Amino acid sequence: MSPAERKPPSVIEVPRVVVDLKLPQVRELASRLRFSPTEGRIWVDDQRAVLLHGDTFATLREELIAALGIEVARGLLTRIYYATGQRDAERAWKKGGPQASMREVLNAGGVMHALQGWLLPEHSGPGLATMDLRSDDYHGEAIWKESLEDEVHIAAHGIGNEAVCWTAVGYCSGYLSICAGRPILVREVECRAMGHAHCRIVARPVARWDDAEDDLRYIEPMAPPPVRVFGGVGSHGDGMHGEPAAWPTSRLRGRTAAGDAEPSPAEAGMAKTDSADTPDTTERILGTSA
Repeated sequence: MSPAERKPPSVIEVPRVVVDLKLPQVRELASRLRFSPTEGRIWVDDQRAVLLHGDTFATLREELIAALGIEVARGLLTRIYYATGQRDAERAWKKGGPQASMREVLNAGGVMHALQGWLLPEHSGPGLATMDLRSDDYHGEAIWKESLEDEVHIAAHGIGNEAVCWTAVGYCSGYLSICAGRPILVREVECRAMGHAHCRIVARPVARWDDAEDDLRYIEPMAPPPVRVFGGVGSHGDGMHGEPAAWPTSRLRGRTAAGDAEPSPAEAGMAKTDSADTPDTTERILGTSA
């Protein structure tokens, strides 16, 4: 049975929820959470979910930084949650149906982010839903309070001079981009990890940022991983006897009818800048034609 066909067990009752968030739709969204301990599963609608302790996330984040460096770790977390934001936005539109308004879908994104325990979003200035998200002049702002990510960063590294809510920036950028139908870049201009009272973000279409590439490099796909050596001494070239073994590309890409490996999404997006076929920013970020 495919994941799309799996449904939460009908015998699991909607739990009583106690919520204190002053945000629209919060009770309706919270009521979609179902626990099935006899199966070892948690559901949000028909999507399987897990509960992740803040300490576990902190350890994961620090291990990524130690193993890969802060720049690569930042890009990895930003891209993962950019994709998560995209999926959540698509589900919100599907759940809302044809009558759903842009404001309702945007509010649902903020509520979902808060219910997952990442942060508490609040309006700042024009907010994120006041202006037309599809306008070339779109400019949105919001405040993030109680960010888990800056808490764990400050605990490990103290106050610095860089904004560190990488997952939240990725999530919000991905969510808004789906709603707008084009890339929207969210930038954290204030952060508690920089000594500010709270985190503040600004959202604009990519074209409205003069230095968008500074942030897009954390969102766009990375190059395929290098050749890995799995150990052993020998000459068979299978990675088990000393010869380098190619990365298991069958897990990264599909196969053509002829049996040849299709280019991975990362390879497909790594066209040279001097090529006439270089995709524009919309295609590179959303994965669709402009």
